[in-house]
Amino acid sequence: MNSNPSKDFGFRDIIDSATEGVIVTRSAPIEGDGPEIVYANAAMEKISGYTPEELLGNTPRMLQCEETSVASRKLIRDHLVQALPLRCRILNQKKSGQHYWVELSIVPIRNEQGQVSHFASIQRDITSFKSLEETLGNATSLDSQTRVLSRTAFLDALEKEWRRAYRHHSTYSLLLFRLQHERGSRLLDDAQLALLGETCVHLFRKEDSIGRLSQDEFCILMPETDILLAGHAVSRLRNGIGALAPFADFRVMIGTAERDLLDEEQSAILQRAHSNLT
Repeated sequence: MNSNPSKDFGFRDIIDSATEGVIVTRSAPIEGDGPEIVYANAAMEKISGYTPEELLGNTPRMLQCEETSVASRKLIRDHLVQALPLRCRILNQKKSGQHYWVELSIVPIRNEQGQVSHFASIQRDITSFKSLEETLGNATSLDSQTRVLSRTAFLDALEKEWRRAYRHHSTYSLLLFRLQHERGSRLLDDAQLALLGETCVHLFRKEDSIGRLSQDEFCILMPETDILLAGHAVSRLRNGIGALAPFADFRVMIGTAERDLLDEEQSAILQRAHSNLT
């Protein structure tokens, strides 16, 4: 009787038979077209439509599309450059042209000398989960006047992102803004609130969470976004609202903040965004 059952199979057999997609690339080059794929398991064909043979010699970036967010691309690149593990969600495109969401888990593989020689990526198709998540969220958690997330739903989304970022060593930023009338006490009416909600949905990405915290205060949660990219979002928001006549008499105050490793709870980043309002 074999005292070591692991000798009856190899780990390659397990990976080949796995239901989640697995891709292994070289560690370089990071720039340009990106690292070359040297292994892909059979599950990748079910997920992407490409056979392992079609993937070999190419780069994982062949799976991305125009709608893949710049923030997601940058986050992956930054972690590869620093040889850090990462888990994130990204929008990809199948061979057929159909879009799909995957949750990526990328880990560096080191050789006997301790140098990173390859990266392994485990990919799980979460498209159906994302659709259900959006359906349930839209049905129960939207503010009735603006059709963005209510305060309770937004704070719940913030807590989930804080926990996810803590577990997976990723980052995110908040953009908090407040509309203040030039004469002081005037509040936004229903038509202005509806227009503001529509404008925010148009200006920000699908993966961003937009919430109404109070009568005139709103916040955008931007996953996988550092403070530099958040600054670009500030410009988009100011220009977008500034171009709308109904808000001509309102001053837009904006504060941003990025996740800090020392944050002990999700409210810390919200407090920093508040303190940065200008």
